[in-house]
Amino acid sequence: TGHYLTVKDNQVVSIHPSSVLDQKPPWLVFEEFVLTSKNFVRTVTSVRAEWLAEIAPHYFDLSNFPECEAKTELESVFRRMAGAAARGK
Repeated sequence: TGHYLTVKDNQVVSIHPSSVLDQKPPWLVFEEFVLTSKNFVRTVTSVRAEWLAEIAPHYFDLSNFPECEAKTELESVFRRMAGAAARGK
């Protein structure tokens, strides 16, 4: 199912083989970080970046983010959300 980078610390992780996700969604949240010979995340669900930014803007405060792909994507999400809000949607 591919690899992911954790948002805040850029650790490379894979979805644990016991997961029922059979595709690689762009964003996911996880409940467990499992360290074996490889870093895995378990108890995962697919989410949209917009949901994360809307629900927990304090956690996704970009001034505290390292330069990474997630920050670039979140900057785009926040711009789209600001544009939508300005248009009254």
